[in-house]
Amino acid sequence: MGLRAQVPLILGIATLSMLGIALVSRQAVLLPQLLETEAVADRINARRLELGFELLRQRAEEWIYDYAVWDDTFEFLNGRNPDYVASNLMLKTLLAPRFSGIVLFDNANRAVARIEADLASGRLRDAPRLGLTEAAALLPATVPVDSEPPVIVSGVALTAAGPLLYAAGSVKQASERGDSPGRMLIYRFIDEQLFEQLRANLQVSFTAQPLDAQQAAAETLDTAHRDASDRIYWTLRAGDGAPVYRFALQLPPTTIDRDPVPASIRVIGALVVLIFVIIMLMLDRQVLRPIADIARHLQRIRDDRDYSLRLQARGGDEIAALGRECDALIAFVQEQQEQLAAQAKELRDLSNHDALTGLANRRLFDVVLLDYWHLARRHGTPLTLLLCDLDSFKNYNDRLGHPAGDAVLTRFGSILRAALIRQSDLSCRYGGEEFALLLPNTDAAGGEEVAARIHAALREARLPHPDSRVGPLVSVSIGVASYDPLAEPELLAESLLANADKALYAAKGRGRNCTTTFGAI
Repeated sequence: MGLRAQVPLILGIATLSMLGIALVSRQAVLLPQLLETEAVADRINARRLELGFELLRQRAEEWIYDYAVWDDTFEFLNGRNPDYVASNLMLKTLLAPRFSGIVLFDNANRAVARIEADLASGRLRDAPRLGLTEAAALLPATVPVDSEPPVIVSGVALTAAGPLLYAAGSVKQASERGDSPGRMLIYRFIDEQLFEQLRANLQVSFTAQPLDAQQAAAETLDTAHRDASDRIYWTLRAGDGAPVYRFALQLPPTTIDRDPVPASIRVIGALVVLIFVIIMLMLDRQVLRPIADIARHLQRIRDDRDYSLRLQARGGDEIAALGRECDALIAFVQEQQEQLAAQAKELRDLSNHDALTGLANRRLFDVVLLDYWHLARRHGTPLTLLLCDLDSFKNYNDRLGHPAGDAVLTRFGSILRAALIRQSDLSCRYGGEEFALLLPNTDAAGGEEVAARIHAALREARLPHPDSRVGPLVSVSIGVASYDPLAEPELLAESLLANADKALYAAKGRGRNCTTTFGAI
């Protein structure tokens, strides 16, 4: 075969080889990484719905804690507060947090009181949908005695009335003392009204298909990919693992071209046939090297999980456009990650702070108390704890109602924040009308100064109290206890809390509206 035949043959083989390399590079390296990056972004978007249900469950747990661990509920189940139902189990009790129903049980699983609302019409149901037997099955299995903390459970359950999200807890005093006389259940039916609420709050578009135990629903967000209709699927399950709803989330249209032979490759192929020598010289610099750079860039992002990196591709050719599309897609993933991180932070804040006053809650207080106790013991510095109890606050609620009481609690929370000067000081709502302050590197005298500021600020606020045993204004009793690791190295954090509680009770015994320091009792 002569050169005139060999050259075209060699050029043809070379052309086909180069086209093959370009196609293989795109299909085997670049496109799978782009698709996986897109899938990561899609899963992040879908997890917003999962976090939405988790946030609803957290809110239900917080609500059940506020109402179940409350002196009024405790006294009602012990038969000492006949006005409890009329004052607390009302339609607005359900409509404000958007719950479907409340049931109170005694320890024999007998329903003592219940209400259920039709959230669509905004009216109470004469015949509740949820049966009492199924409601009792959702209650905590154990009944805590005096020294044991309240038990709270929550989740999703399938009932004859339909799937629901619930939280249930044992009834205790606000101080978490006393044998539990019963349990309390709150629930919300999972229906189209709840879905509309989630769509509005989460800004996601989805449809929901109810499932039963016999229907297969194996989707998990860890491996989910969008389908040809730009949808991704997630299954909501009950506590026993049974499928409840299959959600189809509508995603933005994909920006990735899945055509195995795009127009850019065909144009390059035609030019290679006509001017192979030029293409051979330019191919590495204009095509293969940029593609390899994009692949390495995407791999680096995947390995380092640093979505702030950008290619910053320049030029008007297809490779540069692909680079810019990669940057746009990565920027979208980064935005979704930031939103997810913000939602996670919000969820953590909700779980660690009291929804009414904005102060730290009991859960965060227990953690910080132990941390500050360890720091004080390590560095040999004092730690002071103040326990505050608003005087005759139950009488205030009974006389003026819970909305007015909530306003006083919110105002007192602001007074506590203003009384603390250092960022390391912590104010929290300990339970009901009780509050706690942790003052690291502060002795008892410093705690008494803070208590004096609180008394002065509360007097200056001049909040009327029409049914107080102390005077015409809202007042507070404060117990102060201090831990000096040099003087009392064996004192535990629990003992510090117990000492502050004793000082608080001593302040009440002195007539309230005063401060008592443990050690001066």
